[in-house]
Amino acid sequence: MKVKRTILVAIACLFCWTSVLQAEVTVTIQDTTVSPGGMVDLDILIEGDGADVGLNNFVMVIGVTEIVPDGTSSLTFIDPDTNAYLEDADYIFAGVSESFIDFDGDSTNGDADAVLIQDAHIDLDENVTLVDGTPALLAKLRFEHDLAGFAPNETVGTVFRLEADLIDTEFNNADGDLLIVNDDNDVFGFITVSASAVPEPGTFGMLALMTGTLACRRRRRK
Repeated sequence: MKVKRTILVAIACLFCWTSVLQAEVTVTIQDTTVSPGGMVDLDILIEGDGADVGLNNFVMVIGVTEIVPDGTSSLTFIDPDTNAYLEDADYIFAGVSESFIDFDGDSTNGDADAVLIQDAHIDLDENVTLVDGTPALLAKLRFEHDLAGFAPNETVGTVFRLEADLIDTEFNNADGDLLIVNDDNDVFGFITVSASAVPEPGTFGMLALMTGTLACRRRRRK
């Protein structure tokens, strides 16, 4: 009987261990473009990989490297006073964000080389659900392209690689189980300097304001 009981316990432990290993998430850093000397918002998305997955907290480090060419210009992370995306309806922790509720929106910080992103469910015993095949917003990062003394046209075609440092990146559920990210493969995306970069949200509004009335211009200066 003791042998049978031991075998059953071992099987149960193996099943639980296998379940943890299979709790995978897919993180996507979306490719985008920025105009020379301009600003751009970069979305990072997350979803369950093969099944719905519970997520309670995460820490993610994104490294920024200029790869084509090397050393001609740079990207500067714009660290806002509050992270507006924490209130977006499609943000994974919308309504339960510890960063927004307890820390006044302090979920990201960084410089030209790396950005740290972190957040958690306000309740350490609860998960949000990462739906398989349905990406949700994990973070929205804003960068400014620094010309570094070069003419704008000289920086067109510059490519920056943004890659997650998987050693310092960690996703956990409420049970403390570590979630596998992208099956332990690299997580990266690119920002390309382009003369025809897609305007970031709000650009069209600014153009409209520029052609508006004097009263609108006065409000903008304030």
